[in-house]
Amino acid sequence: MRYVPHPILADWGPARLAIRAYGSSEWQQRAHSSRYCALRQWLLRSSRECPSLNTNPFLEPPAITVAPDLALLLLHALPLDGRMWSKQMDIAPGRTFAPDLYKFGNRIQDWAASCIELIPHERFVIVGCSVGGSCALEIMRLAPDRVAGAVLIGTKARHDPDPEALSVSQNTVENEGVAGAWERYWKPLFEQNSDVEVVQIAQEIALAQSNTALISGLKSFHTRESREDVVRESTVPIQIVTGDRDELPGIDYSRRLVRLSKRAQLHIFKNCGHYVPMMQPTKLNRLIANTIAVASGR
Repeated sequence: MRYVPHPILADWGPARLAIRAYGSSEWQQRAHSSRYCALRQWLLRSSRECPSLNTNPFLEPPAITVAPDLALLLLHALPLDGRMWSKQMDIAPGRTFAPDLYKFGNRIQDWAASCIELIPHERFVIVGCSVGGSCALEIMRLAPDRVAGAVLIGTKARHDPDPEALSVSQNTVENEGVAGAWERYWKPLFEQNSDVEVVQIAQEIALAQSNTALISGLKSFHTRESREDVVRESTVPIQIVTGDRDELPGIDYSRRLVRLSKRAQLHIFKNCGHYVPMMQPTKLNRLIANTIAVASGR
């Protein structure tokens, strides 16, 4: 039996393909067998974790047709800004928004409300990295009917307030400047063998931020509320992305987040750290394009 993969399902790994094959007449004849029923249950569980989006790192994202009422919202990580999404801006041309979040204030709730007002389209797919993912969760709480799908990268939905951590990081920015904070907090989040040019671009973006902007970002990050309930209650597809070298929040927590949701899948990017959009843009772009295609009913 030869299986021709669906263009969207093709990236979901051999477990998902086997599930599709299971639905064929050949497998249905064996449906009474407890052995095959057990296999199917194992495949369904395994299909929620997708270690690789494709086997060809040079394969370009598929061409997609975006629904007229749909937009793409990209939310950046600390200490960067919307320029970190330069490799994602052409996925949905003319309807992609990558705002600078710091200008929206010191609270993640204010960031979320401002982003919602920014989008003129009826619905949007939201992609957030790190604190951008926290903002995405807040948007999903405030405007669930407008969110058509979500991609959460290096995002921790649970948060335990730590005033001391906020104070220390804020003092670092004030006393050592953005350059000192970059070396201490954010440069180490790049995988050891990261492309030197990519790290340099990230550093230039970071050093372009003012102390005030970064302190705004730090306050928003450290004072945010836990939003695991949003993941649990959401009815839209959620793609959870983590680099296998990323410990913030890391693979174990990302798996926990997937288990909270009936519609979440985990994507582990090999040889990758925290800043997936910059480190492995081609693979991520395929995932975003697929998410948009599903939201567009394609």
